[in-house]
Amino acid sequence: MADQTERAVLAAEPALPVGETRLSAGAVLRVLPPRALVRLQIPRRMIPQAGALRVGSTALPTTPGRCVGVDPAVLWLAPDGWLLISDVQDGATLVSGVRRDCGDLGVAAVDVSDSLVVFELAGLQVRDLLMRGTSLDPDDGSLALGRCSRQRFAQLPVILRPYGAERVELIVDRGPALWLRDWFIHMGSVL
Repeated sequence: MADQTERAVLAAEPALPVGETRLSAGAVLRVLPPRALVRLQIPRRMIPQAGALRVGSTALPTTPGRCVGVDPAVLWLAPDGWLLISDVQDGATLVSGVRRDCGDLGVAAVDVSDSLVVFELAGLQVRDLLMRGTSLDPDDGSLALGRCSRQRFAQLPVILRPYGAERVELIVDRGPALWLRDWFIHMGSVL
């Protein structure tokens, strides 16, 4: 019988293997390696002071659809909610840093790294593929650098984070990630 003081460490298996799929001559879909993803929510009464809160040296963006910082990147998702993304820190370290930086203001920081999958769509046909899955207008500035948006994409809730006209990250719940990858493969074959 195992010592009762031992704790089992549960780690999720990757939802999809990391790798690249050529969708067409002008588009590539990559499943990116796991990274730290932390949801941050503040109490509604704190919304007016959100701009004064910092994660490390980065102030929380308070403009809808903004993404600031490098590592961690801080994506504005709602008036009281952000997503933090880090390739350097793990989720637990990022959560403890947020709690330290925000003090006892009642913020909720939750490591959601195992519940999300990050895709990268790159190539000349990125806009064509994005327009097949959402009503987002790529010419309205919503796909500019420093922006992010929560969209219905191929009937799924997805967070889009552009890196230029020909590269965008899509963050989706783990459950439908395989379906979304297959949707891209199908749509890429009919471009």
